[in-house]
Amino acid sequence: MTSQDDVRKAGSTADFRYDLVPGDAGERTAVLLRVLSRQEAVVIPESLEGCPVRTIGARAFESHPLRSVVFPAGLETIGRGAFRNCRKLARIDLPNSLRVLRAGAFLGCTGLREAVLPEGLRELGTADPSRWEPVLEGVFEGCTNLEAVRVPDSVVVMGRRTFQGCARLKRMDLPRHIIRI
Repeated sequence: MTSQDDVRKAGSTADFRYDLVPGDAGERTAVLLRVLSRQEAVVIPESLEGCPVRTIGARAFESHPLRSVVFPAGLETIGRGAFRNCRKLARIDLPNSLRVLRAGAFLGCTGLREAVLPEGLRELGTADPSRWEPVLEGVFEGCTNLEAVRVPDSVVVMGRRTFQGCARLKRMDLPRHIIRI
């Protein structure tokens, strides 16, 4: 018999569609599935229905006219292609809680000039291990205006095509201890 806490629960607000899912510690967490608002500046809430937002799902913001985004402090994972083709997005400042940035998360964000990656980030450009999905695109692939990135020393796994097509990338600091590319 399953308890109510073991079941996914779909929900939505005027701005977001989301699922509430069982978390590792037994509490529910929110997975942001899709942004519904067409606002150029988006603040992702810290929680939805009292559940902390820990994950932005695959393609949640794809092709959105986003210029700026504020991430919740407890965010841990950004899914595959989550911000794909958000061409007006110029800068991202990811929260210190972020641990996983999946493949293609910022693919084709041609307006992106600066990406601030947090210490504590472990995986950059990986596939979701719960699904069989080959990594065919890099996190920042096609970000033609990206100029500088510092990949923190905490990153141990980095996708092969992470910076492919970043023609203006002038400076890239890589970690000393990458286990796998």
